[in-house]
Amino acid sequence: MKGLQLFRNKLSQHFRFYKRIKRLTIDWTVWIYVFIPFALMGASFYADLWLQIPGWPNYVTVDTLILIIILVILAGSHYAFLHHADLLYLWQKTNLIKSLNQFKMLFITFKMLIKVSLLMAVLSPIIMQYLNLGMNEFWSLSFLIYIWSLSVSLIKRVLNVQLSKWSFRLSIALLVSLSYGYFWFVLNGFSYWAAYGLAIGILILVIRKVFKKSKHFEREIELDRELRNKVLQLILMQSAHIGAPDWMVQSKARSSKKPWIFRKSQKLFTGYTPEIGYQELIIKTMLRRRNWILLYVQLTLGGVILIVLFPGWYKLIIYFALIYFLGQLLKSFWNQIITDPFLELFRWQQVNLTNLSRVILMRFILPSAMVLSGVTGFVFFSITGMMLMLIFGWMISHFLAHFLSRSVIM
Repeated sequence: MKGLQLFRNKLSQHFRFYKRIKRLTIDWTVWIYVFIPFALMGASFYADLWLQIPGWPNYVTVDTLILIIILVILAGSHYAFLHHADLLYLWQKTNLIKSLNQFKMLFITFKMLIKVSLLMAVLSPIIMQYLNLGMNEFWSLSFLIYIWSLSVSLIKRVLNVQLSKWSFRLSIALLVSLSYGYFWFVLNGFSYWAAYGLAIGILILVIRKVFKKSKHFEREIELDRELRNKVLQLILMQSAHIGAPDWMVQSKARSSKKPWIFRKSQKLFTGYTPEIGYQELIIKTMLRRRNWILLYVQLTLGGVILIVLFPGWYKLIIYFALIYFLGQLLKSFWNQIITDPFLELFRWQQVNLTNLSRVILMRFILPSAMVLSGVTGFVFFSITGMMLMLIFGWMISHFLAHFLSRSVIM
């Protein structure tokens, strides 16, 4: 078997995997209620940017543009297209591995070209209409971003394979700092030819590293499996909102010797009632599951960024949509906790789960709602608006908790 044939087979398997996911999750209702409305709204918004109708892009600075570019560059990952069965054959065939890496590199290059093209197409009205960059500068910057993003994405994959978790996170922070400095100098008068030379030199060194026979073959396979599982789990968890079976939305519990917080479990409340027991249960469960906390924080901070960046009444649409989505997410977490088979081992006193769910959902929705309300009010009406929106945020949290508590699994 030649390298091209092997790569085509693996790429075909890769596409079939995502095609099955698409067939499972996306039907005509998703197109009608999600994709088509957002596409029409996005097209209208994009046309307004070219006509310079919104005023908010005037506040977009070069620093903000650089951060957006870096975030998009670092988003996503690459597959090695390897499986455990390949250990029996590919590990002994150095030439076949090199050939596979060459075609994989061509695929990554093409995929990155599409990614950067879409990014620059989205940013083009802001860069050319508001930041007043000429056509030649725009194309030069686009090509430079493409070369740099290709290098950074390959470096990110190599670091993820070879380093431990925390070392990888520190190296990503360093990579973000270097990328920020690089683009800052480029957009503030640094020679494009010197920037091209630096980016191409780094890319050549990284490609030579990628084409070598990997000493971390099993780690490559593990990363590919983790990435597929994350995508599949995220999609299937969202299927809970459209009536998917329980086995599709249950995630495998992460086992560890010690939790990362509250290692010596102590009572959080001085008194004890069944209601307090349930509240303590969800508080500790939430805090001990890093993925839940991380998702909660990411949605809140992401909402703040979207509210600041989007114009006019789009801010309010994002505000209400995010608070409702957070409420649905928290209700899903609460349902997973109270339906866990582990709780059946204990005799719990009867409680009114509807009232209890309302109190618990209110407590967890409120922090994010306060942050989003404060930012929305400040953007619209300065300090006075922020105070009014904080009161409104408390009211909408109370109403949403009352609404969602009626559909909690009993």
